[in-house]
Amino acid sequence: MEKMIKKTAPKKKSAFKKRSAIRFTPDLGTIAQLELLNLKKVQNFGTEMTALVLEESYRGCGLALPLSEALQVGDKVKVRIGAGAPLIAEVRWRTELDSQIMRIGLMYLE
Repeated sequence: MEKMIKKTAPKKKSAFKKRSAIRFTPDLGTIAQLELLNLKKVQNFGTEMTALVLEESYRGCGLALPLSEALQVGDKVKVRIGAGAPLIAEVRWRTELDSQIMRIGLMYLE
C-alpha cells in the first residue's frame, strides 16, 4: 500500500512579528505635509507635498501621494501628520501603485 505524503508549504512568518511597532489606522482623511530636506535646509516648515496617511505607528507612517521622482528611498523629509508637530523622517521604502500614485513608508528619526 502506497503511503500518501502530504506536502505543505513552509510556514510564513507573521508580518506582525517582523514589525517593531504596532500599526494603527489613522482617522479618515488624515493628511501629511512633507518638506524635502535633501534639497534645501530651512528653519520654517514649508509644505512641498501633501499625502494621505494610510497607516501610523509610533516609529513611522505609510503614505499615499502623487508619483514623484523627487522622493526616493533614503531621502530625509520633515513631515507633519494632521495638526501634529513636524518630525524629521527617512523614506524607508517606496512602491509605485500605478502611473500616477505611489506609496511610501517613513521612519521617524526623532
